[in-house]
Amino acid sequence: PSVDLLQSSKIRLAIADPAVAPFGVSAKEYLERKGTYQKLLEAKRLVLAGNVLQAVLSVKSGGVDVALIPLSIALKLEGSWHRISAEPVKLFYGLKNGDIAEDAIAFLDFVKSPESRQIFRKNGFEPVSP
Repeated sequence: PSVDLLQSSKIRLAIADPAVAPFGVSAKEYLERKGTYQKLLEAKRLVLAGNVLQAVLSVKSGGVDVALIPLSIALKLEGSWHRISAEPVKLFYGLKNGDIAEDAIAFLDFVKSPESRQIFRKNGFEPVSP
């Protein structure tokens, strides 16, 4: 399956509600870039679930046909999934001087390590870029 599947007038889609769920914001932005968000809403083919789990349950219960969910969740579920390319989430960090600065730097070094990159990939996340 691909995003072209959403062009079918029969397909119903669930996403986490962008008003309350961070991944819902990402899903909405993706659909907007594809030019389908407003069309799906107007056609009443888009279900705004409270969170990612509720979007998954909407599919499992048959209320919708597909859901946009994080790969980290999809890898743990039964059924088929299709990876779509989307803008990566950008995270920033700051350190201030203090007792925990050394521990924080050690943690960040680990997060950027080859071992950590392998863990991230295995669990459906893109590794942190240095």
